[in-house]
Amino acid sequence: MKTIQSASATDEEIKTYLDESPEGFTVSDEVAKERTSICNGCEEKVSSLGIDRCQVCNCIIKLKTKLTHTKCPIDKW
Repeated sequence: MKTIQSASATDEEIKTYLDESPEGFTVSDEVAKERTSICNGCEEKVSSLGIDRCQVCNCIIKLKTKLTHTKCPIDKW
């Protein structure tokens, strides 16, 4: 499986990473959309170079919200 090398990963790199992930590694699109919606309304979200990130954990929101074994660092999801 490919890895994400930097916080400036492109949408294409993130999509490829998620598409190549083993079964059970990612949540459903519905769960990811719900998580993303919560992040989009959070005061800790910042955008830089077109990439939304969390100021608390420095994650790439589009990636983290899709992964099964992750959680919000301030317990919003």
